[in-house]
Amino acid sequence: MINNPITKARKIHFIGIGGIGVSALAKLVSEFGVEVSGSDMTENEQTKELREMGLEISIGHQIGNIRNQDLVVHSLAIPRSNIELKKAREKGIKTVSYPQALGMITKDYNLIAVAGTHGKTTTTGMLGKMLTDLDFDPTIIIGSTASYLDNENYRKGDSQWFVLEACEYHSGFLYFEPDITIITNLEHDHFDAYPTEKDYLDAFQKLVDKTKSAVILNTDFKLADMLVIPDHLTLIEYKEGDEEIFLNVPGIHNQTNAIAVLKIAEYLEIPRNSAEESLTNFEGTGRRLELVEEKENGQLIFDDYGHHPTEIKATLQAVKERFPNKSVCLIFQAHQHNRTIALLDKFTESFKQADKVVIPDIYKARDSQTEIKDMSAEKFAKKIAEKHKNVLYSQSLEDTKKHLNEITEGFNIVLVMGAGDIYKVIR
Repeated sequence: MINNPITKARKIHFIGIGGIGVSALAKLVSEFGVEVSGSDMTENEQTKELREMGLEISIGHQIGNIRNQDLVVHSLAIPRSNIELKKAREKGIKTVSYPQALGMITKDYNLIAVAGTHGKTTTTGMLGKMLTDLDFDPTIIIGSTASYLDNENYRKGDSQWFVLEACEYHSGFLYFEPDITIITNLEHDHFDAYPTEKDYLDAFQKLVDKTKSAVILNTDFKLADMLVIPDHLTLIEYKEGDEEIFLNVPGIHNQTNAIAVLKIAEYLEIPRNSAEESLTNFEGTGRRLELVEEKENGQLIFDDYGHHPTEIKATLQAVKERFPNKSVCLIFQAHQHNRTIALLDKFTESFKQADKVVIPDIYKARDSQTEIKDMSAEKFAKKIAEKHKNVLYSQSLEDTKKHLNEITEGFNIVLVMGAGDIYKVIR
C-alpha cells in the first residue's frame, strides 16, 4: 500500500458520499483499511451498496456525524455553509474536496488521467480494462460502473498504475500530477465555472503543464490546436477516423475513444493485437447507451448520461448505426438552465436523427433565478421545434413517467437522456 495522507488516516468522513466519484473513493480507502463513514441528502444505489459493505451511512447532513475523524472529504457540490463541514472546521478536523483527496492518493502512483469535455468515462473504462486484461493490475476510479469491474465504479490494484477519470469542473483536475494525460476532446462547457472559452482552455493548459511524460491529444476540436505542449512532453495526436477496429459498443465517438487507448498502448509498448482484443471485448459503462429493458412488443429502452449537444448527436448517430431502420423517441432532460442558454443554437441542431423529441423540465443545478426565468423547458422545446417537426413538451418528470407508454407508443427505440434525474422515468 502506498502511504499518503488518505491511507494514513484512521477515520474519514465523506460528505456527498452518494456521488459516483466520491463513493468510488470511499470504497477504495475502505479497502485500504480506513474506517469510513458518510452522508448524503438522498438515498441511491451507491449509498445502499456502501451500507451493505458495512459502512456507516447517514441520509441527511447532521452535526452528530462529525465526531473524532482524522479527515473529512466533501464533494464539490457541498457548500461551505454545510453544517457538517462547519462542525469539522470548528473541531479542527482537516477538510479537503474530493479532487484534493484524489490528488493526495494518486501522488505517488504512475497516474494516467483521462480528461476532456466528452468521452472521459468510456475512455477510462476502455483503458482500465486493457491494463487489467494485460496484467498491469491498475487501481481505477471511473465516473460510472462497468461490467469488467463487477458493475463497480472502482478497482483496487496492487501495482503503481492508477487510471483516473479527471473532471475539469472548477479546475478539480489540477490537484493531480499525471504521468500521462489523455484529452479526449475540447469544447467549452461548465459555464458556471468557466464563463469564457479562454477560461476553459486555460484550465486544460495548466493540466498539460503539470503532466510529467506524455499527452495523448484529440485534435478534432479547434481548442486543441490552441494548447501549448511543453518541450519535456511526448505529444501523441489522434483524430476521428485515424483507425477503425471492431467494437461491441456502437458509434463513431466510441471508435475515437478506442483510438486514444490504442495510442496509450503504443506508448506503453503493449502489443497491438493484445490491445485490440481487449477493446473488442469492452461492453460499455453504465448510463452510456445502456440497454435497460426489452419490452414484450420488442421496444428497446436505453438510458444515457449525455447532456451536451455534441453528446446528443454522437449518441443518436450510434443508435442509428446499430439500428438503421428503427424509429427513435428521445426523451431529453436538459442539465442546467445556464448550459441550455449558452448552447441553445447547438442544441437546436443536435436532435435531427431522432424521430420524436420529448422535453420535460430542465434539471436545476447551480442556476441563478435569472437563468431559470430566462430559459424554461417550454421555451426550450419551442426552440427545438423550429428545427424539428415532432417535439413534445411534457411539463414535468412525473408527467413524463405517468404518460410514458402513450408518449413512446409506436416507436422501436426509446432513448432516455440527461445528466440529472431523468433516469427515474425508467429505472
